[in-house]
Amino acid sequence: MDGIMLFALAQELQEKILGTRVGKIYQHPSGEIILTLRRPGEDYQLLLCGGPHFPRIYLTSRERENPKVPPAFCMLLRKHLEGARLLSIRQPGVDRVIELVFEPGWSGKGKVQPALVLEIMGRHSNLILVDELTNSILGSQRTITETMSRRRQVAPGLPYLPPPAHGKLDLTRASRRDIEALAESLTAPTDQAFIDNLAGVGPFTAKALARCSQEIGPLECLLELAGRLRENSFTPVLLGPENAPLGVCAIKATHLAEEEVRVFASPSKALETFYEARLTGAEREELRRQLITHVNTTLARVKSRLAKQAAALAKARQAEEMRLKGELLMSHLHLVDKGAEKAALPNYYADNELVEVDLDPRLSPVQNAEEYFRRYRKAKKSEEIVRRQLDRTQVEMKALESLAREISDGQSLEGLAAIKADMEAEGYLPVQGKAPRRPPTRPRHFYSRDGYLILVGRSSRQNDHLTNRMANPDDIWMHAKGVSGSHVIIRTGGKEVPPTTLLDGAMLAAYYSAARSSSNVAVDYVQRRHVRKPAGAPPGMVIYDHHKTLFVTPQEDLLPKEQK
Repeated sequence: MDGIMLFALAQELQEKILGTRVGKIYQHPSGEIILTLRRPGEDYQLLLCGGPHFPRIYLTSRERENPKVPPAFCMLLRKHLEGARLLSIRQPGVDRVIELVFEPGWSGKGKVQPALVLEIMGRHSNLILVDELTNSILGSQRTITETMSRRRQVAPGLPYLPPPAHGKLDLTRASRRDIEALAESLTAPTDQAFIDNLAGVGPFTAKALARCSQEIGPLECLLELAGRLRENSFTPVLLGPENAPLGVCAIKATHLAEEEVRVFASPSKALETFYEARLTGAEREELRRQLITHVNTTLARVKSRLAKQAAALAKARQAEEMRLKGELLMSHLHLVDKGAEKAALPNYYADNELVEVDLDPRLSPVQNAEEYFRRYRKAKKSEEIVRRQLDRTQVEMKALESLAREISDGQSLEGLAAIKADMEAEGYLPVQGKAPRRPPTRPRHFYSRDGYLILVGRSSRQNDHLTNRMANPDDIWMHAKGVSGSHVIIRTGGKEVPPTTLLDGAMLAAYYSAARSSSNVAVDYVQRRHVRKPAGAPPGMVIYDHHKTLFVTPQEDLLPKEQK
């Protein structure tokens, strides 16, 4: 949010919330502070955040769960602001600073006139409660000590000092001569030139001004912007793709394609849409990072266990050698001297080739043979146990590799939350408190070129539910052969599926698998009635028969379009 967008928002706030009284105040763990503002017949929620990530302010309509234990800064705001009337909304020029001034009240130290100051300055952003009567700081969302900044400290009791001036031209205060002088100095009216010389201009406004200057010249462009600021005439727009917006701007952007510009009725609507999308993306990537880190750590541990079990199995497989030596001893007792430490005995299984047998001199030849048989039985039993352990570990390793692919596979926040719930249910993650209730995610939905519905699982548990609960016996089940991947179901409706639909399903099965980057991927397909889950198998693991195989090379541009 640049200064001009904040200027447009300030005008909206002047019209809507000036004169309202503060009701409840909440502060969420993310740092968002919600002021509920009321006047007869009207209720508003003002969101403010002064943290280093996504500092912002706008009117919001989204309901949030209120935390039970308020932080200290929230308690301070409640003390000074609850019940107070909002008297004025100020913005110094077009700086990225906005001040909300409330009516005076009384505290234990006397009369106080609170002003809530939001400074939007990247990693130096802050939300500060100031006493207007003494210009002293009552508290802040972030305390800035001398060790953190020599130029400007923010702490209770210190005088409030505004952010340092930037020395750029402020169009809300500039004369025509000032504007003409700036226009003449812009020999190359690039977006960076506008950022460097004009107050309140961020990258997206600068790009719009640079395009405007190419069309009508720098002077006319600057005069037009000054007129918009003077007349409060703005067009709030969201820039970029709908699911991943790039930014917001208070003036119509002509440097982007029409489909990448969405116009909103108010600055608050544009800002809320933008920040909700960006915050969802940030939350999604943080959750993805946490999950993949945990899976990789667990996978390394499982691989280490697998190596130890493989070594133990190799050792246990020496059981046959123990049995052979026991048999040879019993067959050739007459060749073994009592008290001997070794004996070379002919192996009648290998053309009487001599086999050296170690002996315990304290035992008789028969007792030595019995000891070899005892060690054989122990090793044999151990081999069976270790083999079962090894099989379970291999299944677990494949499940974890599949989980890692699912996490990395472009999941939505809801999809990752479902995977997290699966990991908690499987014991891979500890359950921390009561998890928030989220609506269950549905499989990915696609339609083939012939109009058949194709469902693609997002996680192991969803694969399990999709194949074993949702699919009908006549539906077609598909899976990339020999690698971890999503289960794919083609809804047949009892009809024969065309080859083109089978190819669409195979393309999806290959794309949503560990073989995504491979070519000529084998994809097995069969009626769902021939797919079954072994007893005790982990979620998503199945066996099947009567199948056929298609070979496809996954290409994203050839996939059917996903239905949201």
